[in-house]
Amino acid sequence: MEFVTPTVLWIPGAVVLIGVVVGLAAEAAKHRALGVGVIAVALMVAAVVCAWSAVKVSISPAFGWMFLGGGGFSTVASVVYLLAGLSVASGWRRAISTSRGGTVAGITALSAVAIQLLTSTLDLLPAILALEVVALAGYALVSAAASRRSDEAALRYFVQGGVAAGFTVLGLAVIYGVYGTTGYVRLFEIVDGGSRAAAFGMVLVLAAFAFKLGAVPFHSWAPDVYETADASVAGFLASAPKIGALMALLLLFPAGMFNEGRFPTATLAIAVMAAASIILGNLGALRQSSLGRMLGYSGIAQVGYGLIGLAAGVTGYQATALFALTYAVGVATAFFVAEAVRERRPGWDGSIGGLSGLAAEAPFLAAAMVAALLSLTGIPLLIGFWGKLFVFVAAVSADLTWLAVIGVIGSVVSFGYYGAVIRSMYTRGVETEENIPAGTRFSGRVACAVALVAGLIVVVGGVGPLIAGLDVISRLLVF
Repeated sequence: MEFVTPTVLWIPGAVVLIGVVVGLAAEAAKHRALGVGVIAVALMVAAVVCAWSAVKVSISPAFGWMFLGGGGFSTVASVVYLLAGLSVASGWRRAISTSRGGTVAGITALSAVAIQLLTSTLDLLPAILALEVVALAGYALVSAAASRRSDEAALRYFVQGGVAAGFTVLGLAVIYGVYGTTGYVRLFEIVDGGSRAAAFGMVLVLAAFAFKLGAVPFHSWAPDVYETADASVAGFLASAPKIGALMALLLLFPAGMFNEGRFPTATLAIAVMAAASIILGNLGALRQSSLGRMLGYSGIAQVGYGLIGLAAGVTGYQATALFALTYAVGVATAFFVAEAVRERRPGWDGSIGGLSGLAAEAPFLAAAMVAALLSLTGIPLLIGFWGKLFVFVAAVSADLTWLAVIGVIGSVVSFGYYGAVIRSMYTRGVETEENIPAGTRFSGRVACAVALVAGLIVVVGGVGPLIAGLDVISRLLVF
């Protein structure tokens, strides 16, 4: 790679923050559409800058311990900003027609900046601050749906998040109070020396990250949030924050706790959490009739697959990062399609059965949903296949074959509830022209375009490595 000044790594966040200020100012001046558009464009520009730095900037700290970028770090940030921009664009019609539209776009953008910091910092203090910013943004975004159920879900989310934040503060107090440091490098040395206090503190911090991931036993908020939030917002909440939390765990834990089997108990705890998440998430999803709630439970299972790579230690580092990105793209696509369906069918109740006849009414939207769901299942030639494949291979390499087997079985089971959505779209009653409300047949064009673009990414991301060579994955995810 060609090395350029690391200062460029701060440009994406700065562009987004400036875009938020300009966008909110435009909204205050009663130009809401312009303001939301500025924020969406700023997010896309940030994604492009990160994509460029992924291949042009050597992995380097920008300002000491604070920020890493280039290589895989910039690839991750690029996907986060892309998903945030697509989320804002997907909810375009709602954003420009409601008073909260600019606020939702701004909060989404601020959350994306915090996630970039979370995925690249080498110090526990800014990581925790970034995690809490993401959590607070999540509470606000859920409540922004402005319904009784979304307010209840946001309140439950907030209460559970407060408990997780308490664990975080206690863990941070133990680590800093005893050792006077929060830097990862020094913490690695302390934990490597066999410090039980440091290990205890890091386990408490792990609880906060597990909550943000929605892993068992910190999972109960996820189905309610994904069901009640606006679909475009849920697409962001179900994807980008999970990328941030998984990447933060990769930076914090494997090199310090799991490498070379120094803490087999910690490795076992992560493995058990992964297995429990896969089992509970899949079983819970099988029983759901609501699309959002089903994706919430399936998200719990998907987090379990990501934790498999974490349990594998440094051998699963790249695999976990890849899985986080591929899962995020797949689940976001599913929610963006749901947003487009909502625009086309204002009376849709969010149920799986309510998707009846979508393939006949809007074949390209149905195809995008099929691609997203099959990607989440792990079917070859779709982007999700690569994430699961690399994670399972890493687990076998780390002598966690039993965990890989559970993951494979869970993937097979998942086709039951993902297949139910596909079956509803393609084999049930066809929507007639009379059943489509007047004036909505061609509405939501932006949401439809976003869903189709996301679906195309799912397909191209699956086929691309076969055309360009599997080494393209390694080149884009160098850490």
